[in-house]
Amino acid sequence: MHCILVRALLLVLAASAALQPAMAADLSRHFESSAGNKPRGDAGLAVQSDHLHLAAAVAMRAHDGSTKILPKVTSALTLGPRVAIETRVNLAEWNGRTDPLDAKFATRLHVRAPAPFVDDLEGRFWRLPDGQTGRLLGLGFYQRLAANRRAGPITIRSKATLETLSAAPAAGGAGNQRMGFETEVNGLMPGPVAARTALRLKIVRNLGSSTETARSLTYDRSWGFPGTTEVAFNVGLLHATRPTAEVVEPSFGLSWRGEF
Repeated sequence: MHCILVRALLLVLAASAALQPAMAADLSRHFESSAGNKPRGDAGLAVQSDHLHLAAAVAMRAHDGSTKILPKVTSALTLGPRVAIETRVNLAEWNGRTDPLDAKFATRLHVRAPAPFVDDLEGRFWRLPDGQTGRLLGLGFYQRLAANRRAGPITIRSKATLETLSAAPAAGGAGNQRMGFETEVNGLMPGPVAARTALRLKIVRNLGSSTETARSLTYDRSWGFPGTTEVAFNVGLLHATRPTAEVVEPSFGLSWRGEF
């Protein structure tokens, strides 16, 4: 068990030493180990440049006479000022691993759109160890309106998403689809003292094995007073339509925060 621990940790460190002379980037590595009846250790390396961040790590854990080897890899790549790609891979425990795809995998593409009203475009894909997969496409909007005389500008921020979940092949491969839309308006109804207001609307519709539609409308308002005192309240209404019932739930909240 100690041999496995040492060899795996040395493998990560050897790879970092081999990469260091060839890369014009900052490279850091770490190594931690503890001895005893339950040895454990961690090793990893990270490469950082202006457009790339890559990190790999291996964790070793001993429990009930067996050793678990838990590797993971994360990366972030910036393709210019508007495009970024992030990927995370958590591999299954190496000693008990039987399927080479037995890993939790997630990647995200984020694009800051140059259009006047479109704020960003986001795409995600993930896969779970049991074979379940998911995809999400999101489109964000942002608009800043003219400022009024008594407060800051009125801003509108919205986002529309389409998410698809596919069950594992062992479960028949059936999936669900969820469509969502939410918008937030800030800067409405200025008051005599420093106040922040927000009106939020959110709509979610599930399709597939579970059909459900939920709509919520919330109004938040907070006041800031001299010093660090803030008073806020919110009122909202939720309307959900489910296969077996229809639900209407009002809500009201009041909070006060201060520092002395």
